[in-house]
Amino acid sequence: MAAVVQTISSEKLLLLLSQRGISLTDQRLRQLAKENVFPNPTRGQYEFLATLLGLIKHYAQLYQKKSGTILEEQLRIQIGKRKIIEVQASDAENEVEQIAEVERSRIALVVMIRQKLLALPAKASSYLACCSDQKEMEVELEKQIEKILSELEQPAFTARPDTVAENGAAQ
Repeated sequence: MAAVVQTISSEKLLLLLSQRGISLTDQRLRQLAKENVFPNPTRGQYEFLATLLGLIKHYAQLYQKKSGTILEEQLRIQIGKRKIIEVQASDAENEVEQIAEVERSRIALVVMIRQKLLALPAKASSYLACCSDQKEMEVELEKQIEKILSELEQPAFTARPDTVAENGAAQ
């Protein structure tokens, strides 16, 4: 006995689909049939099972394509977030380098002040030996201290950054 193929009219099929939340027009049904999503209707009658299976397969493929584009968009978003994090890390690294440069400058300045102050007794001793009283000694010490302070006020003071050779060793 041959299998009986159930058919359904386009009106009933559209009604059945609209009850399930799928809104299609008769024109769209014919277009899908021309695209071989399901068999072409015969005298306005669609093969019920083949048509439903074709529609299910068609919408599943559309969903996969849409999911693929959503996944691609999510990937682009994650890549963008990673780039933002990389830029923030780079900015933080630059800030740390600037802080280190300021610290090197501060240390160099302190070392220079210390050296000048430690050299003061040796420099001043020859001048102080010629002084006859305490007042002259105070004046002479003040001159030497002011000279040191004026040298420190010079804007030319900058710390030299550590130089590194190509092989990574400090020079």
